Amino acid sequence: MTCQELATAVQYGANVIVVVVNNGSYGSIRMHQDKHYPGRRYGTDLVNPDMVALARAYAPAPRGSSAPSSSPKPSSRPWRPTARSSSKC
Repeated sequence: MTCQELATAVQYGANVIVVVVNNGSYGSIRMHQDKHYPGRRYGTDLVNPDMVALARAYAPAPRGSSAPSSSPKPSSRPWRPTARSSSKC
């Protein structure tokens, strides 16, 4: 999901569940570089924003965890985004 898709979900009040899996790289591209050009990785490392802070820019109560070894407890209450007058990424 991109910021534009998240903004559209907020605009139309869609109830969405977003799962962020951050491996910090373009993994399939890195795999091909390692296979075809050993030791010559280029442009595959990523620096990602704070995803919980990004979600807070759209709505008041995102749930999540920044620790890779922990996972948030399931909730029977869906996260309902609230519309904002401006959404910028």
